[in-house]
Amino acid sequence: MALLYDGVIAFLAAVGLSALMWLLAGALLHRRSRTVRAAVVLPVRDSAEEMEDDVRLLLGEYDPTGRGLPVLIADCGLTQEAAARAEILARSDHRIAVVLPQEILNFFA
Repeated sequence: MALLYDGVIAFLAAVGLSALMWLLAGALLHRRSRTVRAAVVLPVRDSAEEMEDDVRLLLGEYDPTGRGLPVLIADCGLTQEAAARAEILARSDHRIAVVLPQEILNFFA
């Protein structure tokens, strides 16, 4: 019976030592997470009836960082009224910008 107890204690000691070594290796080899510059591009055209709802959904739902991903409203031929609504949206939140499709690359430069 003592042999069984000794075997169980040796097993638990080996598991505990392995767990400690795993934690130590993880702490020493842990890399800092990199930040990725990303944005959500929302192409809109014509009257874009649901543009405001889409932007609010994107700002609320797809935010893994907690800081808020920028939403680029790509003006692919908006009417004057829709363009005015897009500008009002952009002024209401610093994470929203209205750009032409050709200017999207300049946003990341």
